[in-house]
Amino acid sequence: AIMLFSLFSCKKEDTDGYKEADNDEINPLPVMATENYEVTVSMMTYFLNSYYRSYVSNNQLYLGQLGLDPSKPLFEQKYSEEYTWLDYFLFYISDTLKQQLVLAEAAKEEGFELSEADIKNIDNQISYIDEKAAASENTTAYLIQTNYGECVNEETIRKCLRLTTLAKNYSNHLVNSYSFTDTEFEDFFKENTKDILSFSYIRYQATTDDEAKTIADFTSCKTEDEFVAMIKKYAMETVYDADDEYIAELMNEC
Repeated sequence: AIMLFSLFSCKKEDTDGYKEADNDEINPLPVMATENYEVTVSMMTYFLNSYYRSYVSNNQLYLGQLGLDPSKPLFEQKYSEEYTWLDYFLFYISDTLKQQLVLAEAAKEEGFELSEADIKNIDNQISYIDEKAAASENTTAYLIQTNYGECVNEETIRKCLRLTTLAKNYSNHLVNSYSFTDTEFEDFFKENTKDILSFSYIRYQATTDDEAKTIADFTSCKTEDEFVAMIKKYAMETVYDADDEYIAELMNEC
C-alpha cells in the first residue's frame, strides 16, 4: 500500500548562505510512503533534478526538436496539449519511486539490509561531492543545492541512495531467484505468442531533396520522443504554413 500526499513547494529559508548539511532534511514532508519507507519533498526534489539533468545531458542534440529549453522554467513549457514538461518529469519520477518503495518494503519483509559494502559505496558517493565542492572552492551544501534544489542536503542524498540501493539489491535477488524449465518457457510462449510477437511502430513519409540526410536524421533517433520531434522538425521545414493544428493532424495520420 502506497500513501500519496500533495507535493509541497520547496522553499528555502531566507538566509544569506546555504543551509549546511546536518542530520535533518530541510523539507521532510512526505510525498508518498509505505509502512516502513517514505519519499519526502526533499527526496522527490533530488530525484526529479537528477533525472532532469540526466535527460538534458543525454538528449542535448535534440532538445530544440523536443521542445525543451533548459534556460526556461519547466512549468512554463508545454510537453503536450495537456501537460507541461514539469508534469512529464514528475509523472516519470513518481512511477519510478512507487516501484522503489514496493521493492524496499518487500526487502524489509524478507529481512534484507544494506551491507557494509553498500554503506561504504554511499559514503564514497558523498565524499565525491565533497571533493568536487572543494575543487570548485565551494561548500558541499552550495554544490548540492545549486545542482539538486534548495531543499536538498547531504542527509537527503543519503536517504535517496539508501532507498534505491536496497530496492536494486532486492530486485537483483528476485531476478536471480527465478528458475524455469524449458517446458515452462515453451508453455508460456504458446499462451502468449500474440503478445510476444507483436510490436507497435510509427511511420512517416518525409518530403525531402536530400534523401541521404533524411535517412541519417531519422536513423539517429533512438526513442519515440526523438522520432516524433524529428517528424515535427521536417514538417515545419517543408510546409510553409505548418501550425500547431497542422502538426496535430499530421501526427494523427502517422
